[in-house]
Amino acid sequence: MCRACRFRKCESVGMNKNDVQLNRDSIKPVDNDDIDHNQRERSNPEEPSTSGPVAPEPVTHPEPILVRAIYPYDMEILNKMLDAYRSYQSCQRSLYAVQNPKKLTTSIDPEPANLSEECILRDGEGVCDSDASDVGGAFRSSFPEDDRFKFLRHFYVPFSVVDQCYHSSMYFPNPNETRFYLHYKQYVDTRNLVEFFATEKNPEESAKFVSFLFVRTRRMINRFVDLKVSEMEAAALSGLLLWNVVTAHSTDNPIVEQKKDRIYFELHKLYTHLYGSEQTGIRFGKILSVASEIMEIARLSTESAFLSRIFDMTNERLDDVWPDL
Repeated sequence: MCRACRFRKCESVGMNKNDVQLNRDSIKPVDNDDIDHNQRERSNPEEPSTSGPVAPEPVTHPEPILVRAIYPYDMEILNKMLDAYRSYQSCQRSLYAVQNPKKLTTSIDPEPANLSEECILRDGEGVCDSDASDVGGAFRSSFPEDDRFKFLRHFYVPFSVVDQCYHSSMYFPNPNETRFYLHYKQYVDTRNLVEFFATEKNPEESAKFVSFLFVRTRRMINRFVDLKVSEMEAAALSGLLLWNVVTAHSTDNPIVEQKKDRIYFELHKLYTHLYGSEQTGIRFGKILSVASEIMEIARLSTESAFLSRIFDMTNERLDDVWPDL
């Protein structure tokens, strides 16, 4: 018998569960006794118990099954970026497990978090920085440590926007949804921003200060939903943003343009394969416009963080990850 989750999927695409032979070893021939036994079971089903109400099964979001599509051409950079992005997700899950060992056996749905809980995981993300940086492909081997730190400091916020918008589009795709994915198993509900900022000096003012960001970010999440942005595209967006950050904060380096051109080339090939030559340019343009909007959201987020410190609105140490952000 299949696992329960796979069995439901098979039923959803038209399989008749009455045709499934229970307790059959697929590598052995069918025994006539087994057929008779199964037919008797179907003709005399057990009566369901009426001793108490049947509780409905909770709706959960299963962990994604990581499967890489096989394409008929070389996708070296995109595959490396996808590996790095998945490694970053694995690091987030590990951080959550360390901070919340008692929750590992509970529902796998995201749970509401406040700012202090979010900051705990955010502060630990320094461990994941090497994974995040590799979405650019050969990033660590191309620059000295001081330069890498400078680039990553400016890359951290736009990368977080990509990651959070992508996962929000997966967990909360409804265009009127008010929940926003933060980290693994964490979200904030924009209807309860005051509760999210409960540990701040002035929760009401802090909530008003950032509410416009969530409105704009929700529009970006809806674009992710409409475009059905894939995990590989999220990784490719992150890689492009990293190299754009490097371009904006460094002198001319030939490897930067080489990496960006390679990402463009492989994305073009990917879109030609998936959508055909006529739709490739349209898809490409939409994804690049998403990248521009993400950089604008990241800029506004950074300015909000600066202003919250200027007006002494926060109790949290916003410089724990990047001192000069």
